[in-house]
Amino acid sequence: MYRLFHRMHGLNAIILMLLVLTHISAALGHHFYQKDNVLRRMLPFAKVR
Repeated sequence: MYRLFHRMHGLNAIILMLLVLTHISAALGHHFYQKDNVLRRMLPFAKVR
């Protein structure tokens, strides 16, 4: 039982890291390639033009 939970915990950590990296790369892709205001709208301190 311990091994199952240990493996599941490790797998969930990898999945979460991949989701976070995908989200970051998508936001940067919008900012640098599509040049829209998606990243600025997500940041609380940035002004939207």
